[in-house]
Amino acid sequence: MSACGVSYAVRSAVRGALRRVAACLVVATAASIPGARALAQPASATMDSARAAAASGQAERAIALYLGHLKQDSTSRLALRELAALYAGLGKWPDALPLLKRLSAVGESDFALERDLGQWLSWSGQADSGLVHLRKAARLEPDSVRLRLTLGQTLTWNARTRAEGLTIRQATHRTPFGD
Repeated sequence: MSACGVSYAVRSAVRGALRRVAACLVVATAASIPGARALAQPASATMDSARAAAASGQAERAIALYLGHLKQDSTSRLALRELAALYAGLGKWPDALPLLKRLSAVGESDFALERDLGQWLSWSGQADSGLVHLRKAARLEPDSVRLRLTLGQTLTWNARTRAEGLTIRQATHRTPFGD
């Protein structure tokens, strides 16, 4: 059992499932990024090829295509988001986190970015940094029940913030899921 009362096997299984879900969600929510269509147009063939390679299980080819695109346009929010999701799906957190941090620095924050960055930082053992982004996501979409559960859970991992986390989780459990 770990400090948070969950066995390693359970945490590993959950992390594996979350990696697969995160990869799907990040690519699916990329279209909601402000200006994503405008950014994707000039290099749509490269991005389409990268997506196709990732979908067919050719991760290394997809990574090379995304990196090539980012060499040409280092601020492409869509490429940063999708490459981070691909790395995360492969369990390469050390490679995914800097991309999300770059994405956060490139432009406007959005809910999905702040949520993902907060969760991924927390899962990688950087709970304090993750909390900053989870709180920002909560300000962007205060009605997200799933985010409040994640925020509450992350807060309970630290003795200093455990009481706040339990309060958030208890209040959230009384709220029906709407997101």
